[in-house]
Amino acid sequence: MIYLSSDRAPRLHVSHSRSTVSFETLLKNTHKGRVNHQDAFWKGNKKRFIVAVVSSAAMIQTLFLGTLSYLYGSLYKDSTRVSAINTLMVNYDGGAIGQSMREAATYCTSPKFPSIVETPASKFTQQDVYDAVCRADDWGAVHTTAGASQRLLTALEESATAAQYNASDAILYVYNEARHPIVVEGYVVSNLQTLITTARIVYSTINGSYALQTVDATSASARAVFFNPISNSPINIKPTNQGGRVLYNTIELVMPIIMQLFFLVAVNGISSHHSI
Repeated sequence: MIYLSSDRAPRLHVSHSRSTVSFETLLKNTHKGRVNHQDAFWKGNKKRFIVAVVSSAAMIQTLFLGTLSYLYGSLYKDSTRVSAINTLMVNYDGGAIGQSMREAATYCTSPKFPSIVETPASKFTQQDVYDAVCRADDWGAVHTTAGASQRLLTALEESATAAQYNASDAILYVYNEARHPIVVEGYVVSNLQTLITTARIVYSTINGSYALQTVDATSASARAVFFNPISNSPINIKPTNQGGRVLYNTIELVMPIIMQLFFLVAVNGISSHHSI
C-alpha cells in the first residue's frame, strides 16, 4: 500500500504487507507447465511440431505468392488490354456532331483503347448515363447533347448567336475517379478526351466545306466557332486527389508485415497446442 505522509515535506512510504517477489522467482514461474527441449515429450512430438510449423509457413508463403502474382500479373502489359474497359456512348444529338462522334469511336477502336458500347438514346436518359457510371456498370460514358448540331449551325450563320455559343456543351463525358484513380486517369479520361478530339477532326473533315459556306465571315465570333466547333465538358462523379502510387509504396510494404504476423500467430498457436 502506497501513501503520502502528512508532513510538510512529502515522503513516500511503502507498506510491506506483501512479500517481495524476486525476478528469479517470476522467471521460474513462467516455465511452469512448459516442456524442456530435452524432455522425453519431444520423442513423439518433435516431428509433428516441425511438420506443423513448416506446413503453416508453406501455406502462408503460397497465399502471399498467389496474391502478389495476381496483383502484378493484372498489370502485366496492361496497356495492350485497355479494350477490356467498357465505356458507354449515347447520341442525343442525331446530327453532324453525333455522327462525328460515332465515326471517331470506330476510328479509335484498338486493344489500347476502351471498348465503346453505343446505346440508343431512347433507352438511356442523361441521368441513366450518370447512374451507370456511378454504379460501376461502365468505367465511363460519353454523350452528345440534344440539339448540339443545330446550335452549332445557328452560331455559324448568326453572329449574335455565335457570341453565346459554348463548344463545351456539344459533347460531355462522365467518369468516377473514386472507383480506381489510376485506371480512370490513365486509361478512361485521357482516351475519352482523345475520342472527342478525334470527333472534332472528323466533323471538320465531313462537314467543314458546308460550314465554310454558311459561316458569317464578317463576324469574329462566327469565325471562332468555325475553328473551334466541338469541345468537351467533363463530369467527375467523385474527385479523388491522390498520387499514382500503385504498389511499390503501399501494398508492397504492408505485405511482408502481414506475412510475418500471420506466421507468428501460427507458430504461437501450434506451440500452445503442444504446451511448448
